[in-house]
Amino acid sequence: MDGINDAGLVAALLSDDESTTGGPAGGGSEPTLGPAVGLHEVEVCRYVLERCADVEEAVQALRLAKHYYSFHPQHFLIADRSGRSFVYEMSPGRNLERVTWGTGVQVVTNHLLTRR
Repeated sequence: MDGINDAGLVAALLSDDESTTGGPAGGGSEPTLGPAVGLHEVEVCRYVLERCADVEEAVQALRLAKHYYSFHPQHFLIADRSGRSFVYEMSPGRNLERVTWGTGVQVVTNHLLTRR
């Protein structure tokens, strides 16, 4: 579920294990799964790679698009050829987007980076 486009923009989809288990960030609130309006988790990387050339364009595109989870919550690592990067997450209740900008090497796993 990763990709790179001709401009050197990279998008990677990573599982978010905490939002469905009520883990540290979830506090028991589980996201609604199933069809909805917007992009489901598998479409997000393609959407970004087809429309954007760098991280600034990508973060704006993600903020404008509606998102939903069809089967499992995800978060995304987006990076460009200049070395800039960010992780895009939604809060477990899907009511707050979170953008964590990289400063040097950016590490992300299947756990949320932000715990607000």
